[in-house]
Amino acid sequence: MYSIKGLTTFKTTPYLTNYIWGGNKLAKEWGKKSAEEMIAESWELSFYDGKESLVATGQFSGVKISEITSQFPQVLGSKIKQYNSFPILIKLINSEQPLSVQVHPDDKYALKNEGELGKKEIWYVAEADRDAYIYLGLTKNITKEELRGILLNGEILRYLNKINVKKGDFFIVNPGTIHALGPGLVILEVQENSNLTYRLYDYDRKDNLGNSRELHIEKAIEVSCLDKFVVEEINELKNDMGKDFKLFVSNEYFNVYKLGDVKEVVIYNKESFVSLTVLEGEGKLKSGLAVKKGDTVIVPAGFKDCLHSDSFVTAIAVTLGNLSA
Repeated sequence: MYSIKGLTTFKTTPYLTNYIWGGNKLAKEWGKKSAEEMIAESWELSFYDGKESLVATGQFSGVKISEITSQFPQVLGSKIKQYNSFPILIKLINSEQPLSVQVHPDDKYALKNEGELGKKEIWYVAEADRDAYIYLGLTKNITKEELRGILLNGEILRYLNKINVKKGDFFIVNPGTIHALGPGLVILEVQENSNLTYRLYDYDRKDNLGNSRELHIEKAIEVSCLDKFVVEEINELKNDMGKDFKLFVSNEYFNVYKLGDVKEVVIYNKESFVSLTVLEGEGKLKSGLAVKKGDTVIVPAGFKDCLHSDSFVTAIAVTLGNLSA
């Protein structure tokens, strides 16, 4: 049994994984410790079964976050009562090679056919090489039969929007949107707590055993949006976290804020925990933790902390959304 006495802000230890497209930036530049140099994804805040992140500091160090919050749900805040399970997964992603062209189902399809949530996600570009790009949505309306033919002929890239990206860009990737990250990127991804991905195309690559990765053509065709895609402009929204936090994404599962170039800021939310991932700079929290690029900290709901930096800090903050809205 654990005692909540003295529980304050804590760092997380991420779940690390690699895929054939992963790179070495998360290990070399973002402080991720792994037996292997190549890391594709660092699951900064994860309750996903078998791939959970841990508490890294304080009295609960080394314990799964879910073990703590199951005993002390007040850490997550009153908003967690809206959900049947923890709804958010936060990742840092490094793509050395392009990711597969893929699509995610919505909740209705995923729960009926796969037994878990679908995947709505956002991308924040934390780093981008000079010619970095993403693919996002179709350039024209097509039918299911046309998509099937395009996939069988390996021509899907010709029908996708190729968008050049730079550090600081935000993108919303809704279920049904065909998409892929290009090479040379570090992305902060906030998504539903799901691992569902349907691959449409994988560049005819082989894994280290010489096998092609599985494609999910029929399921992908069934869930893909086949209308011409229009990139959604993301504007700042009114928020309850103070003037230093800029709210850019708000939905039923998560709110995503950018904290940019600040030297001192109060971190507090009465109804939800605050997850803060540092993307640039370093500083110290009033609760005692030193933070730097690549660190993710969790500020419990109702607990007020303060971040101070002698230079500046850029970070992404995430709170629970509002399912009942």
